[in-house]
Amino acid sequence: MILAGTNDVLQGDNAGHIFSVLTAMYSQSRSQGIRFVICTLPPMRSTEAFHNPVIVDLNSQLKAYAAANRIPLADYYSALVDPANGELQPAFAADTVHLNDAGYAAITPIAQAALLPVQQ
Repeated sequence: MILAGTNDVLQGDNAGHIFSVLTAMYSQSRSQGIRFVICTLPPMRSTEAFHNPVIVDLNSQLKAYAAANRIPLADYYSALVDPANGELQPAFAADTVHLNDAGYAAITPIAQAALLPVQQ
């Protein structure tokens, strides 16, 4: 499972740049015969929530790339976002960025389902 880009978002990189770095990682993995799952980035909350538009843009690109290249996708964002405000749900947050045990519990079934095609 490749869940990457959160620190890049926090450092102010734009979605296009992060996407190009990630797709290079995916291409290299595929060229080495490594099977993997692409993970969407979770939303952020509170003082870091201003980064969420970049995350939404990046996640959209990741979903399209995964579909076009037939790579399994674990959509963590959708499971963790508060639809009322677009932020990481407080019940899933250890802080403004990191998940707590409840957050990991929420994404575990998504990860398990996404891994099925990779394990076959």
